[in-house]
Amino acid sequence: RLGLKSLARRPARALPFLFTLAAGFGLLGALDVVRHGLERELALGTRAGMPELFFVDAQKSQISGVLDLARRFGRGEPSSSPLVRARLTAVNGSALKREDDASLGEEGRQRQRFLLREFNLTYAESLNPSETLVAGSFWAPGETRGHASLEGDFAARTGLKMGDRLSFDVQGRPVEAVVTSLREVDWLAMRPNFFVVMPTAVLGNAPQFHIGSLSVGDRARSEGFRRALAASYPNVSVIDAGAALAEVGEVLKVLLTALKALAWFCVAVGLLVLAGAAAVGHRERRAEAALLRALGAGTRTLAAADLTAFAATGLSTFGLAAAAALGLGLALSTRLDIPFAPNLAALAGLLAA
Repeated sequence: RLGLKSLARRPARALPFLFTLAAGFGLLGALDVVRHGLERELALGTRAGMPELFFVDAQKSQISGVLDLARRFGRGEPSSSPLVRARLTAVNGSALKREDDASLGEEGRQRQRFLLREFNLTYAESLNPSETLVAGSFWAPGETRGHASLEGDFAARTGLKMGDRLSFDVQGRPVEAVVTSLREVDWLAMRPNFFVVMPTAVLGNAPQFHIGSLSVGDRARSEGFRRALAASYPNVSVIDAGAALAEVGEVLKVLLTALKALAWFCVAVGLLVLAGAAAVGHRERRAEAALLRALGAGTRTLAAADLTAFAATGLSTFGLAAAAALGLGLALSTRLDIPFAPNLAALAGLLAA
């Protein structure tokens, strides 16, 4: 009680370094949460057996030959999908028109950008392994009517829903389709995936090119595939997604290191404030200790009171820092659309600090 009351009597000394340290340690903890989430996300894209290469711009007449090369140099079966360019012109019979961005909120501007931009459509007769049906039903092979399957997050961002009638302009030809299913897509499966899928009979004859992905496993196979592809199909481009993910990881490391330096600066300021507060109150604490000794308090009682006061301050700092770290980490993870991955070891480090 003596230690806690001494804190309550001098809040002006405890609060500044309490909140400064909590802010610094909270930022450190939040950055650690984000770092773990990003590392987990990037690890999913670079795990063993995942496709590292994408090829694009393969014409319909070339795709069988490109896939043969991919099987020769790659590991496992490559994946490919046709890509058809189109624009959405109407929803449920209402033509889409561009509105002034100033009159729209952030959500409205995002919806308008998604609806008015050029779409990449594809056609398929079944779901691929990186897709899961979450609403409605996928059409049976051979379906000739205008159906459309939308990726769930895309549907939520654009406000489209089951039963909506979509009108597309596909290279000058009108194509209509009704939304009959929603899908969840694992984008880190590194396969060709699309926001909008239609039956083959609806888009199969549209102007198109094919994109695909394959796993090669090592640089020698990757270079061999590139050379063979350039020799046989010079118009087809290759994108090394594995190298891109590695570069993204390096950039993120530099960014997080800079932010951590800022957080440690906050911690250092808090420690300086703590040292100053302790020095300023030293004479007052000595006078108080002498008074308490005169009233019968022993050394053990005085030491226990000081220990209680500093421990309460430290634990309060940990509580604020942990709450700030988890709250800010969750907010950043949600904003960046990465897994929320709190690190218990980091929280233990905050507690020790």
